[in-house]
Amino acid sequence: MSTLIVKNLPDDLHERLRQLAKRNHRSVTKQVIHIIESSLSGQSEPINRPSSITVQGGRPMSRKELETALDDARYRHYPSLDHLNAHMDELRADRDDIAR
Repeated sequence: MSTLIVKNLPDDLHERLRQLAKRNHRSVTKQVIHIIESSLSGQSEPINRPSSITVQGGRPMSRKELETALDDARYRHYPSLDHLNAHMDELRADRDDIAR
């Protein structure tokens, strides 16, 4: 097998790749191989849309409510909505594991 080295990979791109690999239960290396194989075979990687963030009662949060929440000091440590969604997914998984 060959080795591929990627130099000067931006930190934010590496983090997004790491998060995608985590969501797909793959290592970063396996995720990169999957993306390259899909790209070269003409298949596109499915877009991972974030699950809806809901408010009490189960209705989806409006954009205005989301912007207000992100301005809230409790959420300022999230660098992006993707990071917030990843954390919410982890919390949901933990909740679901406890329910079993």
